[in-house]
Amino acid sequence: MKQELDVLEELAHLALTKPVSGQAIQEAARIVRRATGATRAAIVYVADQQFLMRDDGEEGTEFELSQGGLAVLQRCVVQTDGPLGFRLEGRRIEEFAPAETEPREFLAFAIPFSGAFAEMCILRGPWDKKDWETMLRFAGRALPSLAVLVGRFLDAGRVERQRNQLAALGNAGQVLINSQDLRDALRNLTAALAETTGYDFVSIDVYDAGAGRFLLRAMNEARMSGHALNEFWLAAFNPDRPDPIYVQIVETRQPVLMPDVQKDERVPQPMRDFYRQTLLRSVARFPLLFQDEVLGVLSAASFRPRTFPEGEVSLLGRLASEVATALKAARAHRQLVDAQEALRKARDELEGRVRERTA
Repeated sequence: MKQELDVLEELAHLALTKPVSGQAIQEAARIVRRATGATRAAIVYVADQQFLMRDDGEEGTEFELSQGGLAVLQRCVVQTDGPLGFRLEGRRIEEFAPAETEPREFLAFAIPFSGAFAEMCILRGPWDKKDWETMLRFAGRALPSLAVLVGRFLDAGRVERQRNQLAALGNAGQVLINSQDLRDALRNLTAALAETTGYDFVSIDVYDAGAGRFLLRAMNEARMSGHALNEFWLAAFNPDRPDPIYVQIVETRQPVLMPDVQKDERVPQPMRDFYRQTLLRSVARFPLLFQDEVLGVLSAASFRPRTFPEGEVSLLGRLASEVATALKAARAHRQLVDAQEALRKARDELEGRVRERTA
């Protein structure tokens, strides 16, 4: 290995002083590759709902990982809470194991960015046991510089998106009132909520207390998920057979916190299977209450295990209250518009009858 301090200094200099670009990300992968003795190195990040990969640019066999494979790898890395070793069979990822157990052909570790863990570094060996242990130590020490570099790179395209999302959250009532498509407006709102809370998925189920049924579901698209999980969750919405936990929340008006939703016996078995397959770990659900009226349910799901500390629960509760207020304002506006339209029709009919009688 190259002298570690020199390499770490080179990486820190790149992260802190160089203009952010795809070339800078590639250079970082090149530095890590040389320092670890890897035959290949790549930094993976997410933009526009797609995993993008910058490898070290050196000659050699490229990584052949599909979007689905990268999504599975990312979730496993997050839940392992540390570097993850694995092997490839063709393009299929096999034999996941925490990195400290034994050397593997491939190593992946998460690069945290603003509380999320969509970004990763992937290295390809081979290494013997001694080199493997040395390389793991280096990866841990290089992580702060990689996090700064990737954060600066992603922040360059994130500012405008975040501004729009926060504006949607701050003006949620007006956004819903002015929107021609409630589901589309709610989808934008869930994106703002996911950005604010750091949860991977946020969904809103709208409830009509008068009819005693849920009306629609909207959900954000997480940066690292692609579209399949969103499509499944939206397709699972069935007003005639609502989730028992949603029914419980409507009846009790109390939140439901599930630190390990994969094993929670309150969750129907088919849904527990779904959570295991998608590697989602923790879910929190809050009633959308305006005074004593239930307007829906806010659900937040995370790939990372959550213990739901008091501050986090308080934040989610406040956000649920804001969403409920926005929904109530939109519903009241819609009722007012409908009432005005009914009055206009009644007036037109009355005037028509008067004209007929006086003709």
